[in-house]
Amino acid sequence: MKKISRRHIFLLGSGTIATSSLLSNPAHTFIFKNTKYKLMVPELFYTRPIPPQHSKNVVIGSGFGGAISALRLSQAGEEVTLLERRFQWPNSDTRGIFSDDMTPDGRAFWFKNKVKMIPGHTAYMDSFGGVLDATEYKNITIWRGACVGGGSVIFTGVMIQPERLYFDDIFKGSVDYDEMNSIYYPRVKKMLNLSSMPNDIYTSGPFGHSRVWDDQAKKAGYTPRGHRERFLIKLMIDLTITFSCDLILSF
Repeated sequence: MKKISRRHIFLLGSGTIATSSLLSNPAHTFIFKNTKYKLMVPELFYTRPIPPQHSKNVVIGSGFGGAISALRLSQAGEEVTLLERRFQWPNSDTRGIFSDDMTPDGRAFWFKNKVKMIPGHTAYMDSFGGVLDATEYKNITIWRGACVGGGSVIFTGVMIQPERLYFDDIFKGSVDYDEMNSIYYPRVKKMLNLSSMPNDIYTSGPFGHSRVWDDQAKKAGYTPRGHRERFLIKLMIDLTITFSCDLILSF
């Protein structure tokens, strides 16, 4: 992939400013929370450069759609400001960066004190700018990425190509499925180095949820097509490498 010059793209974080937290929470609670998460993930609190006063191109959101739009503009030689709320979370093979599922803390959710979890129980945590923004409705809870990278940070690395039936129902012919199927879906699979889930992973302890998913699908009257059609990303693209971002402003 072509390396993008640092002068071409700027990444800004927008969100609730620190002073509002100070006004709505006791000072000692605010300081304690920041100290706690500074120890856990110090990279979130690094000082960021000052953003530009003017930008010719502004892209709102750094998820799949926004990231690709910003990338293509940058490759065309355009300067881009990419707006995103809150943190750019690091990756690490030696320490835990994110909250776990069973006992979530502030790293898990976007300024929430309690959230109804998938198994049905309510989890409590301190309010912090975590990676998931949860909006609860009567019969469904919507989870969205709330960080640099958007949904790409939280979508678990599963890539499934939609069938024509569902694709055409959504796009109503405005996007050609045959063209996507013959050109663009294969291009994405090649770029991300996708492969099928190996059987030893599917049957392993940490992937018990995949087997539960298949079991529940069968109970609902559906026939799972097999775990080998669930593509896993072998090579995750780090936004900081892809875009050579050198400006991140986090509040």
